Amino acid sequence: MFRTAFVFCLTVTVFGAAAVPLAAENAKEAKNTIDCTICHLFISIVEANMGLSLSNVQAIANPECHVMGPFMSECTNFIQVNGPSCYQKIHSGANANSACSQWC
Repeated sequence: MFRTAFVFCLTVTVFGAAAVPLAAENAKEAKNTIDCTICHLFISIVEANMGLSLSNVQAIANPECHVMGPFMSECTNFIQVNGPSCYQKIHSGANANSACSQWC
């Protein structure tokens, strides 16, 4: 329930930003906002399932990408490409902000 509310709040921010036509200089910032949201979604799933392997966490996380609406494919791609490093950072003791700092 908390994770759903957390992701909902983050996606409202993303969708609000995405609804406004973006100038070229703002496109990278919007991409980072989306990736930041996806990273925090994935990290919340990693933290809730600390005893599971990376592949099991990814299997749980991919269906959760539906909360990203039109960014669902970006979400599944992010989890495949960046999920392993995020997973490792959390299992090495990093917090969510540290693990996602590259995108946030």
